[in-house]
Amino acid sequence: MKEIRTLLVDDEPDIRLLLRSLFERENDGLVVVGEAADGHEALDAADELDASVIVIDERMPTMGGVEAAEILLARRPDRKIVLCTAYLDDALQARADAVGISSCVTKGEAMLIPKLVKRLAKSG
Repeated sequence: MKEIRTLLVDDEPDIRLLLRSLFERENDGLVVVGEAADGHEALDAADELDASVIVIDERMPTMGGVEAAEILLARRPDRKIVLCTAYLDDALQARADAVGISSCVTKGEAMLIPKLVKRLAKSG
């Protein structure tokens, strides 16, 4: 399987550690190429690390996930972005859909993210 280069973005180090461990356990082509603690860091890291998939939180200091996703997708529309948030509601889902975010999940569904990322990467 082709390497799936993934960037993890969350302001909580424990969440990034959890996601990284889930990706490492799943393995099978999933590679965490880096981490970022907010949207601004994500903008820099995504291009520098050539991440094809970004798992990003919504509520972070300085720039949230939807705002960062809009910029990231404008730069590279083929990227897959998974919004992973504790506060998913219909309004946030609609904003995410409007900017082209591939999928939204709650942090309670974190265990599903590695398989979701593989499925999104395969869908081209």
